Amino acid sequence: MHERVGGKAMNKEEQVIMAFRDLFNKMVWLNKDKMEDSLKGYKSSEVHCIEYIEKNADSNVTKLAESFYMTRGAISKITKKLINKGLIESYQKSDNKKEIYFRLTEQGKVIYKIHEDLHKEFQERDKAVFEQVTEEQFDSMLSFVEKYSRHLDAEIKKLGIDMKPE
Repeated sequence: MHERVGGKAMNKEEQVIMAFRDLFNKMVWLNKDKMEDSLKGYKSSEVHCIEYIEKNADSNVTKLAESFYMTRGAISKITKKLINKGLIESYQKSDNKKEIYFRLTEQGKVIYKIHEDLHKEFQERDKAVFEQVTEEQFDSMLSFVEKYSRHLDAEIKKLGIDMKPE
């Protein structure tokens, strides 16, 4: 049985894509208000930058741009704002004076912690669903997502945009 959208039958492929999109949109919508209340004055792109910098040693503009599929220019704007807000600081290594890296300030760590606690809260809320998923189901979902992701990476490469150099 095909699900119908606007009078047209959808195949399984379309159903999966629509379901992923729908799921993602619901998560964003459901989490948005709480995130915005707890992290007033910070854009989600800024918060995700803070999260990446904390979790990845020696973060720089290039690594951030690759991770978020954004241009280096766009990332530079975000990191400048974060520096001005006192949430991150830049540093250099003695052996490489050209490259600029980022780390969180104490204030940045506070924002990171608020964001992490919210994620834990959302995880707790959704735990009931994940507790019912078997190891095999997890493996199968992860395998599919990784396969699809590799396919999209290849398509991106075909466009001549090297987002994720190995």
